[in-house]
Amino acid sequence: IDSLKIMTSDSFKIPTKQSKTKIDDIFEYYETKPKLDISNANDFKKMVDEGVEEIKYQLDQDVTGVGWYDKDVKDAMADLDVINPKFKNNPQSKDFVVFLTSILSPGYPVGFDFRAAIKVADNFLNTNDVPHINPETNRGFGRFAASREQLKFVNAIVKQRGLDGFLEFIHTPTTRREINAVREQLGFNKIAGALDKEIFGADAFGPKVSKFMQNLLGTSDENVPDIWFTRGFNRKRGTMFNVTQDGNRTGIQAPRTLKEREFMDQYIVDVKSQLKSKYNIELNNRDTQAVLWYFEQGLYTKLGVASEPKSYRQITRTLLEGKTNDSQRSIPSSATTETQNPKATAESITTGETPDG
Repeated sequence: IDSLKIMTSDSFKIPTKQSKTKIDDIFEYYETKPKLDISNANDFKKMVDEGVEEIKYQLDQDVTGVGWYDKDVKDAMADLDVINPKFKNNPQSKDFVVFLTSILSPGYPVGFDFRAAIKVADNFLNTNDVPHINPETNRGFGRFAASREQLKFVNAIVKQRGLDGFLEFIHTPTTRREINAVREQLGFNKIAGALDKEIFGADAFGPKVSKFMQNLLGTSDENVPDIWFTRGFNRKRGTMFNVTQDGNRTGIQAPRTLKEREFMDQYIVDVKSQLKSKYNIELNNRDTQAVLWYFEQGLYTKLGVASEPKSYRQITRTLLEGKTNDSQRSIPSSATTETQNPKATAESITTGETPDG
């Protein structure tokens, strides 16, 4: 398997036009590989076989990625109490951080989304407003402009229903028709999609948000095709770029169609099943994806683009140690008083946590 040969080689280099390897060089290298058709059963099986061997390799490393969704998130949430006393005895605010991390994650490396989410929640607890612009940088919190509109919508619902009401909204089954009625009432444009199909309120913020949020909370076991999973999946099929009719190319960073997303979900199911049948290794969907993601970042690092896997616990530890600065979206030391938003003091409805004492 090409990827495993690279990981165990001390001399392999891909062609580059500069002295330093860039992500586009890696994309170009894998774009020239034989194309596999994900709708062809034999081609898809080849991709699954490769994924199984990559996971087997990664599980032999010191850091595997197993537990990223579970223990890591739980430990990071515990650290929030120390980072900012306003999070202590306030489980709703931690649930809010999880949601905010989910909507700010598109396009961000792991950790930047969590750091930005902590900052948004910190501002909310101080002001009772959900900001869509970072007051310290005068820029948006997310990488894409869409996150600004999402945060505006979040703020409008929180203003109308309080934080408890908002958390109930994102976890309650509903339809796009009902969500669009709420959006119109609050002065926002409608969202597209099947109007009467049952979804959760969180799905109003994008197809990844609800699944990612539930995985972080440990209430679901879904595949969430993030940027690194997408890169690994497309590397195996030899298709790294979107090409427009006029010939412009951009790197593929997310599933492009619903059908492609379904193939990615099936890929995780098949890899997990084959791991069990071939090696008697049992992983859930979350850990299967996380281990593949850790392997992919290790591969990019081996090819010359440093891509060290990050965890949310690493981010909270870094914040606690004071090793970040505001340009890196750190949050300042909080006030020593445990001031809480008066609308965020009831029992959590999403994690089942209860206040201490």
